[in-house]
Amino acid sequence: MKIFQIERNSDCPCGSGRKYKRCCQGRVDDATRRISQAVGVGSFTAEGLEVIETLGFLCGLQAEGGHMPAPERLGQLLQEAWDEEDEIQYNQDEGALSALSMAFQVLLGEKHQLRSIRIPVWQFELEFGQEYESEDEEIELIKEIIDYLVGPGGREFMTEALKCTGMSLLYDDYTDGELKTLLAALGWLVVDDTRDLFLFSVLYKTRSDLMVAAQKVTEIMEKYDEDDQEELYQEMRSILFNYPVYDQMLSDKADDDINFVMEAVANDELNLDVSLFSVTAGDLCHDLQGC
Repeated sequence: MKIFQIERNSDCPCGSGRKYKRCCQGRVDDATRRISQAVGVGSFTAEGLEVIETLGFLCGLQAEGGHMPAPERLGQLLQEAWDEEDEIQYNQDEGALSALSMAFQVLLGEKHQLRSIRIPVWQFELEFGQEYESEDEEIELIKEIIDYLVGPGGREFMTEALKCTGMSLLYDDYTDGELKTLLAALGWLVVDDTRDLFLFSVLYKTRSDLMVAAQKVTEIMEKYDEDDQEELYQEMRSILFNYPVYDQMLSDKADDDINFVMEAVANDELNLDVSLFSVTAGDLCHDLQGC
């Protein structure tokens, strides 16, 4: 399943308002050619070609500022990443594969543009830290999430993940070792047979972020009293900035609660003694989300 399918006469994804063929297509084609040459003509499979074309697409899109690595550098590091993965596969080295996944999870936390690549697990009714009847129940739910995102239902998530990867290449700083890890993960995402590796890595990072953010919120709430609202507010803002997936979860759940209340009021199932503004813009919403 190709993630990016841009027609020549479609609007360019860079947002210029011009047709793709009159805007970024030339740069995309040039970047793809240069990456292919750096990898080595004829030395990659059909799946490898799809990775190269996706990487060329990310490199070629017009953008102001930033410091996109040269296509030649990306091609060379991509080939090195593939060589290392081939060795892992040949040796059936599960430990090395796990280490590569962990290295990618570190990048997901350290690189600013990658912090938005998270899975909204609460939309699938998965709550990390919740006690399930059995471990198998949680594992089964995780598998259902992965199966959904691997299929057509995950196209929006995958497209957004690729956009974030492109922005990270453009604006975040990388060592060669970090770039190889990112390019390996990009390959996981693009190729159907390995997409679950990418998703499992993101899922574990999502779990870590949500649990750490929740713990930090608990510590802050215990630290301050009613006279320290400004300090509380600033620390909450810092948590939401550093853990955007936690911010997104709070926002989604607040929207669900508001919709539930409004529906109950509309059906005469609930009478409100306060204005609706007080419900939608109260102190809790202000403190936790800055709205």
